[in-house]
Amino acid sequence: MKLLKGMNFKYIVPSHGGIYTREEADKIIELNIETLNKIESNVLDLLKEEKSMEGIIEGLKVLHKDIIVYTLSESSVKSLLNSLIERELVIYEVKDGKLRYKRK
Repeated sequence: MKLLKGMNFKYIVPSHGGIYTREEADKIIELNIETLNKIESNVLDLLKEEKSMEGIIEGLKVLHKDIIVYTLSESSVKSLLNSLIERELVIYEVKDGKLRYKRK
């Protein structure tokens, strides 16, 4: 998102939705950055205690009956966890056959 914010463009076409002007895109990008920051904060708060992926999703209250929405949510959380691990904010280990995460 931050990379998009720094790009020079008049219009942008996201992977879904319509065509946006620079001004429209800036608002959407900023909203997405704010949302991602809130989710990251919530995940870090949840990971004060060790959790599995299912525990994180449950803690975020992302319990959907729709398998497509659930899978997309799980994929997004996995991407966030990877980022947190790379930034050394979260550690992980396999315990009882499950991958578990905890705040460092």
